[in-house]
Amino acid sequence: MQKFNPSAPGYASVENAMKALSVLWLWTCAMTSAYAAPDAREVLRIGANDEIAQLYAPYQKFVEAAFQDTPWRIEWVNLPLARSIRAANEGSIDGDFIRIKDVTEIYSNLVAVPWPLNRQRFYLFIPTTLDCPDTSNIDKLVVGKLLGISAYDHFPENIKRNMVFSPNLESYVNMAMAHRIDGIAITDDHYKKISKKFDVDLKKCSDHMLYEAVTYMMLNIKHRDKIPRIVEAFSKHAGLLPTEDQAY
Repeated sequence: MQKFNPSAPGYASVENAMKALSVLWLWTCAMTSAYAAPDAREVLRIGANDEIAQLYAPYQKFVEAAFQDTPWRIEWVNLPLARSIRAANEGSIDGDFIRIKDVTEIYSNLVAVPWPLNRQRFYLFIPTTLDCPDTSNIDKLVVGKLLGISAYDHFPENIKRNMVFSPNLESYVNMAMAHRIDGIAITDDHYKKISKKFDVDLKKCSDHMLYEAVTYMMLNIKHRDKIPRIVEAFSKHAGLLPTEDQAY
């Protein structure tokens, strides 16, 4: 019988191949474990209505990226806007996504993370077949508003008294296009997304800025000890915000 000879030609190449296969197997095991390992961080369930969240996608991505540098991870909860803020206040979810700070005067169990997400300027938008109304007649307008957006509560009284609710974006736009209301109160950014989604063409009445608001992420008060760490993470990732919001 021929004896095994480690110095025989071809042995070194076989040995190297076996080493390479061993390294590849170990790397594969390590990567499989890494991907299979669950995220053990504490979950914060944050209300974010799916329909409205489409208007704020860049800010959701910013929040998600920032939370990668915290001991917590975000889980978005799709709820109607009005129910979402009530649930956050009651503590059945941990917070609400993008709200004006004034909501804390109504919902006493909410605290704002003191890092402005964006500035919203609401204007009157009307069908292109109509003329923008004279400023002196603005209190006669019937303007649509979306149920659950708190900024509308802070519009001038002469506008607010004639505002009518709409349950969703589609009916909101349809009411304006059918002339059942005089116009809708939205921001420039909202309009860009709405016009693309529903293929509508509205006219902005630039003389009618109805309200300006700065929005924040809200947390239930039981999480207020987490706020300094969250603000630190937001600061670190501020470059991910849209350029016009980075200076706030």
